[in-house]
Amino acid sequence: MIIGEVELKCPECGKEEHVLSGKDDSGRQLHLCKLCDRRFRDNLGFEYRHTSPMFITPALVLNGAGMSPFNMQIMLEHLNVKVHVDTISRWLEHY
Repeated sequence: MIIGEVELKCPECGKEEHVLSGKDDSGRQLHLCKLCDRRFRDNLGFEYRHTSPMFITPALVLNGAGMSPFNMQIMLEHLNVKVHVDTISRWLEHY
């Protein structure tokens, strides 16, 4: 399956043979690999993150504009997303 211009592969076996398998608690699409029966999300670069990429990406953009992690935390709280300042700092270090 292709999402955007990137082919979605199973993180376990690396194959592209999978089917849709419902949604997780946060509403993100889950996929089931036909070969190894692993369920995975289509995070595309945001694997193993509990927060949605739709909140991580703006935090990275705001960091590029010079906003501090503390101010990003306040902005995310206005969007009803509770994230600790240390978590935002880890995002910035990782990406």
